[in-house]
Amino acid sequence: MLDKGLDTIVSKYGRGFSEWDYSREFNCFRNRDHKVPLRLIIKCDKYVGNFERELIGYAFGILDGVQMDIDFAREERLCFAKEVYGRDTVIDPEEEEYELLDEYLFESFCPADDWEQISFYGIVPNYHDKSSAIQIQFAKMPPVKWTCIFVPRIKQFFEKYATTTAKGAKITDMYFEVVATKERFSLL
Repeated sequence: MLDKGLDTIVSKYGRGFSEWDYSREFNCFRNRDHKVPLRLIIKCDKYVGNFERELIGYAFGILDGVQMDIDFAREERLCFAKEVYGRDTVIDPEEEEYELLDEYLFESFCPADDWEQISFYGIVPNYHDKSSAIQIQFAKMPPVKWTCIFVPRIKQFFEKYATTTAKGAKITDMYFEVVATKERFSLL
């Protein structure tokens, strides 16, 4: 399912958008109102606001600049660094290049509970049924090598931390969404 969804996006939209495409396609510029071209949505059956940082740390090995300073999810980021890179220190995008953040993840103003911050991820609540989702923003489609790392790690997080960090939450849906067209490509 993963490969089929990725192949469909790449064949239809290519690997990404140039700066000119951003402003033409989404009729905006790189500022507070800039629209995100591609999102990974992870829907859950429970509120995700209690563990989204740990999930991002575990699946991607990093957090946004604000949260990195606070050092949330250090254990999960260290787990990523050990399993993916075989190293004993967390990835520090301020000190070293990190392809996923530098080229693919898209930072903009995201809702964070009752305020906004510059980040590449945020919570998308659904107040009707007490469920919610995490949205991870991408500037362009990440290569298969990265997607084959973070998608399984997202699933593993919910299995590994089912009764602790994830507080019993389960994934109900996971998909890439092309924001301009609302097209969805399932990853489950």
